[in-house]
Amino acid sequence: MNPLPFRAYSSFFSLLIISSALISSVYSPSVRAASDEACAIWMCLPTGFGEGCRGPHKEFRKRTRRHQPAMPPFQACMARPEGDTTEITDHYESKTGVAAYIPSHSVCSNYSSKNGCLDYTTVDEQVIKDEACHRTSKDGPYRPSGCTKTLRYTEVYRNGLLFGQTAYYD
Repeated sequence: MNPLPFRAYSSFFSLLIISSALISSVYSPSVRAASDEACAIWMCLPTGFGEGCRGPHKEFRKRTRRHQPAMPPFQACMARPEGDTTEITDHYESKTGVAAYIPSHSVCSNYSSKNGCLDYTTVDEQVIKDEACHRTSKDGPYRPSGCTKTLRYTEVYRNGLLFGQTAYYD
């Protein structure tokens, strides 16, 4: 059996690299345009998925359940007709993270050493962004104090400023 000459290996290797690059660019998710429903999440999420956003809300839930990004990259939604030279002046981006959820609860607001708690105050529910519920030890209390679960959240920013409301979800 004669080994192939170096030139044959070189040609085969070059062909392999080029075909791999071509296949990865064709099947790359960032190259494909996103669906209309997925792109509409960019406008519906900040409004709380109000009227006319049923399809985008369904797509958002599907994407988050599958542990996909909550919405496609904004650039994947920017297909414009050929010849359209209109400059896009707004810059959109999203932020996704975790948040610690603390439900509303009662705390003692007037304590007597003789009679115990005399009065209670209700503390409103609270969400602490960019912090997960966790324990410092196996049997210790959850931190932050009163935390019951970790949520995920997604926000849309327009020109660096929060656009609409934050969407929280499990």
